[in-house]
Amino acid sequence: MPVFDFSGSDNKNKNIVTYETFRSSESAATAEKPIMILENTTRKWTHHSSGKFTNPIKRTAFEFDEVDGVQSADILKIDARFVSLLKWLGENHINVRLSGENRPEGYAVYKIRETEFGGGSKLSANDGFLQFMIERLLASDAPSEEEKSEEEEEEEDVFDEAELDLPEPPLQETLADYRAQLSGAVKARRGAGIFTLALCVMALLEHFSILPAAYVEDPMIRALPLLAADQAVLDTGHLAGTLPAGASSRARSARSGRARPPPVF
Repeated sequence: MPVFDFSGSDNKNKNIVTYETFRSSESAATAEKPIMILENTTRKWTHHSSGKFTNPIKRTAFEFDEVDGVQSADILKIDARFVSLLKWLGENHINVRLSGENRPEGYAVYKIRETEFGGGSKLSANDGFLQFMIERLLASDAPSEEEKSEEEEEEEDVFDEAELDLPEPPLQETLADYRAQLSGAVKARRGAGIFTLALCVMALLEHFSILPAAYVEDPMIRALPLLAADQAVLDTGHLAGTLPAGASSRARSARSGRARPPPVF
């Protein structure tokens, strides 16, 4: 029995559902226990076949990329757990490679891999995500009859309703957000550079004995420039995480009177 009944709808906007669902709790898909079965009466499909699923609001089928052009085959049966995945693949026009076997009941598909845009056999970088979803679906139990009925009613409502055009955020607000983020990053980088430059200058002055003796001997006096530079970074960048490694700990040590001398080059 068809999953959806559109006998009362307009034929012009009617989507054709060609498959029947079956309930399965198999944890692994094989040719004997496939994910779905495609029609193969007009042509026998190869073991690895590339193409994409059609948008289910039009027809539930798979379009094979063959040497003589695109060939369509209806979906005859599908595991009830994979109905939502089929809808997602069809709506997003995702290129896939099917692995299946021609059997008397049809082309039994037991593996679906995502391929690069434009066809071919090269797997897409997003194939890992698709395999994760398939593994989760195979690990799940077959949906109950009540759950399946609710899902069917929801899908009918989705098909009957027009797609909503969600408003995009105003361009000025988007540009303002990007400008604020960029300004904060520039200030943080500038503050970190000032702090690093101050450390280098102080180390050079001490190395060449240009600093006063009081500065070299008194750790509290030596900590004052570091504290000032540290505060300048915080006031300028507003991001403590952008400080050079050890800068925050050096400032805290200076406040407690345990400041260590800057590195000597």
